[in-house]
Amino acid sequence: MQETFTVSERSKESGMLELTMTGDDPQLITRILNSIANNYLQQNIARQAAQDSQSLEFLQRQLPEVRSELDQAEEKLNVYRQQRDSVDLNLEAKAVLEQIVNVDNQLNELTFREAEISQLYKKDHPTYRALLEKRQTLEQERKRLNKRVSAMPSTQQEVLRLSRDVEAGRAVYLQLLNRQQELSISKSSAIGNVRIIDPAVTQPQPVKPKKALNVVLGFILGLFISVGAVLARAMLRRGVEAPEQLEEHGISVYATIPMSEWLDKRTRLRKKKFIF
Repeated sequence: MQETFTVSERSKESGMLELTMTGDDPQLITRILNSIANNYLQQNIARQAAQDSQSLEFLQRQLPEVRSELDQAEEKLNVYRQQRDSVDLNLEAKAVLEQIVNVDNQLNELTFREAEISQLYKKDHPTYRALLEKRQTLEQERKRLNKRVSAMPSTQQEVLRLSRDVEAGRAVYLQLLNRQQELSISKSSAIGNVRIIDPAVTQPQPVKPKKALNVVLGFILGLFISVGAVLARAMLRRGVEAPEQLEEHGISVYATIPMSEWLDKRTRLRKKKFIF
């Protein structure tokens, strides 16, 4: 079957595969190709469902831990405010906090996205490279915001840090909850990321052997062989060129008739025409 069955990509990085098969029975070929395509589709659906199940189990283990960390962050912020007579952030600190939380949320989303992309593509794929470039840009923005925070008074820095922990923890927790719901739906209605574009079809005429072409090629090959044989025979059969050749075989030579100049010229002319 390996000699008659082939799988090829329609065009580079198109993601479209073409299955071809040759054989004597068109109906059997159609059934085999459709069966292969359907089996691959079902395996892809099962694989996606298994991945969703594993991701869902991971989230279910992470949710209690993230919730606990969020509760601790909120408690630390409340305790610090009570100790500092309900100190709060000024307008500048609130603006910086909002930007930092926004950057952190985007980085968290990229982390979840990368976990999915890494199962489909390598790091040199354009989609994966775009994700890494976006992460690098966000990390540079976060460093810039952290420098602004370091220039604030110590009290504002501490309140901002604690508030940031609370906001970041709350965002992560909500993201995990949303992702849990998405995976639950995806697991129950997995359709895979593979589609069968067209069912198998057979050619109306046999693709091989090509009888007409074989007849023409056979005729041409036979013609070349015949001409070659005639040429070889003519070149090998040179005849007797001198009386000495007969005497070597014990044949007596009593007289020789020299070739006339006219016949010699005609013979040479015929040889030239034959060669060209």
